[in-house]
Amino acid sequence: GIVNFHFQSKDALLVETLRFLYGEYRAAWMGARDKAGPGAAEKLEALLLADFAPARNSQDKAAVWHAFYGEAKSRPTYLRLCGDHDREHLQAIRALCAEIVDAGGYDGLDAGLIATGFNALLDGLSLNKLLAPRDYGPAVLQAAIQAQLKTIFPRHFPISERSAA
Repeated sequence: GIVNFHFQSKDALLVETLRFLYGEYRAAWMGARDKAGPGAAEKLEALLLADFAPARNSQDKAAVWHAFYGEAKSRPTYLRLCGDHDREHLQAIRALCAEIVDAGGYDGLDAGLIATGFNALLDGLSLNKLLAPRDYGPAVLQAAIQAQLKTIFPRHFPISERSAA
């Protein structure tokens, strides 16, 4: 009864839950990006690592996200919300990748494709974390992201920094 009083329906409650989760997620990645150093490389790394910061890296949240994604195809409201937020996140990654590509002289690299790859990496790591939490703790997840950054943008993320991390 209380759910119907406040939300009119169970579906409305779930939509508001999804909106809340996206708001929290958006604040986390934007906050990390905005607090990072002045360069695009620092901002990109912070934005990507925010997905697996220890404060956000709970098994329960991973399960909830994947449950919503699993339902999105059959629920237009979920699909729209997921799509809107995912496009904003991808655009932020793409803009930073484009800045790094231009500033670093990475001729022939497509910032849009690189951003799509990073987005897929985040989704895949999130799924791995859900399915094998003991194997995919925050340190492993963050190291995987940093390895990709160093591979794609070696002038901005030198390999020599690996031993310092």
